[in-house]
Amino acid sequence: MVGRKLFLTIKQSINYMNDMIIIPHEQTFHLPEGCYRAVLEKIIPEFRNNGKGSQTWLKFYWDVKIPSMTNQRCTAWRKFQVKLASGSDLRNFLETWLGREYFELNVGKPFDPDALVDSECELQLVHHQGKDYDWPFVNVVSAHRVGTLELTEEVVAVDESENN
Repeated sequence: MVGRKLFLTIKQSINYMNDMIIIPHEQTFHLPEGCYRAVLEKIIPEFRNNGKGSQTWLKFYWDVKIPSMTNQRCTAWRKFQVKLASGSDLRNFLETWLGREYFELNVGKPFDPDALVDSECELQLVHHQGKDYDWPFVNVVSAHRVGTLELTEEVVAVDESENN
């Protein structure tokens, strides 16, 4: 019975469909510069001690849709210190994405960053090449509402009826 339970646990923990194991896309953080559609995948809190006390940071992860990289799971991330005061890095970033009016309408109310998970946006990605690194760091410069940026690569819809 233990063997069967273990098998079922393993079966449920992998991409298993119709008695076949699905080969997952390989994740990559090596993305080209440009503007791309993306979906916020998750936010992970991090805690740091800077010698003056503890700081809370949030690490945002996006699933970036790059049409020329369909065989890979393209991921970009950016960290923010948890500060929403006017002029803070997180506030400036979110104002570009959500709009300044979002903050004007919600002043004094709690903000739940996890409510942004699964939200679509457009990201501007820029490379920063460190002198001792083979690959450039992909910097998420900004997030914008869908339809705002001129995308570097457009997703092309395929008409399946033409292939039949």
